[in-house]
Amino acid sequence: LGRLGVGDAVLADGELLANIEKSWQNGIGSSVDTYAFIKHVEMPDGSRRLLYKRAASNYLFESVLAGGAWGSGTVVLSEAAATFDYALRPDGVLCAAYTKMANGKLYQKTFSGGAWSTESLVVDAIVANPQFLIHNDGTFSLLYNRDNYIYAADWTGTTFGAEYLIYDGDYLYEFCVKQKNGGEYTVVYISTALNYIRFDTTIDGEWVGPTTCRPSSSFSVDMCYDISERTLFVAFTDASTNIVNITIYDGASWSTPLPLSTEASNFSSLLLMQDGSINILFSNASGYLVERTLQRYARVGAGIIESGESSDGKSQYQKFSDGTLRQWGWDYVTCSASAAYHTKNVTLPSPSPFVGEFDVLANTIGQVTVASPTTRAQFVNNTGPLGWGRMVNSTTIQLVSRWVANYGGTNYQNGFSWEAIGRWK
Repeated sequence: LGRLGVGDAVLADGELLANIEKSWQNGIGSSVDTYAFIKHVEMPDGSRRLLYKRAASNYLFESVLAGGAWGSGTVVLSEAAATFDYALRPDGVLCAAYTKMANGKLYQKTFSGGAWSTESLVVDAIVANPQFLIHNDGTFSLLYNRDNYIYAADWTGTTFGAEYLIYDGDYLYEFCVKQKNGGEYTVVYISTALNYIRFDTTIDGEWVGPTTCRPSSSFSVDMCYDISERTLFVAFTDASTNIVNITIYDGASWSTPLPLSTEASNFSSLLLMQDGSINILFSNASGYLVERTLQRYARVGAGIIESGESSDGKSQYQKFSDGTLRQWGWDYVTCSASAAYHTKNVTLPSPSPFVGEFDVLANTIGQVTVASPTTRAQFVNNTGPLGWGRMVNSTTIQLVSRWVANYGGTNYQNGFSWEAIGRWK
């Protein structure tokens, strides 16, 4: 639903985040593998995944964060990769793009159904440093360096289309491009002349012209805006010390670089997390993974970001910014002695389905149970007026009401109410 600055706080998707500006957390290490170049993503459910080059072979491996630790890598590409990127398409498909050391050409793979696809060729020419970019209008592009300029190809739904020039303001090597909510673009890159870090942005769609934000030799550059988009974070490795640093642009000036390690380190990957924190991964002198996080904001409260009701007016729902989904309503079945049990299928009103398990509580003047498909056949009282069940990945609930003689005569209407609580993300 967008983000709105409220003083030093940010209103993001109905949730007020207060700026607390803590310092960077101490580094958390992982020695599961020897990591070279690194890219990581946060999935919509909050889980995290990592694509990296193994230092010895330059093969591409993927690792998943589970139980607070990065797991062992699984092979994505079993031949030497040069440069690569890793991102989610707007349709939720995980993508990897890479150039090969053998020929310099650009390829891509997608992850679906628990496995990586076979590779497809994107650019049949020598290019470098691919980067995925999601534009504000939902267009998904693959950017890359060809002849020291930035070119892009847009995803058509089945393949990447014809390339077009996106930036030719300076000779560059490594780069990172972002688009802000207002539509303007920002590029940070390593200039091929002196390996300085250069910065450029658009105004009304036109590039202003590059300026130098770090006049010292650097490499392995990455960037992200904070959730308010007022502050730009740029990570890089200082070529003189081989240490990862962070410099911050507040819209007027650049901060003094802050070293994030006391030993040689490089190949950083910078990421804005869903909770507003800034996360960075990099490898240390031993090739081990180091993670540090800057918590920028704290949740003040979870607000309702969407609500509505069914077309018949019998049920309603509320979606909360913290991922909670609440739905409730009423209905009835016509009971008779000829059938001991009477089933009612209730369609849940929210256009966003529950993710995973959710709880259902039902109440009636007679007897009620919450029936299949439940993950557990547990009921508060399955022969009385209150029933409870836990369901999974369903857009309907099935309520079973029993005819009871002392609650009415033949063909009486047995009404009930119900409530379901779970998560939409």
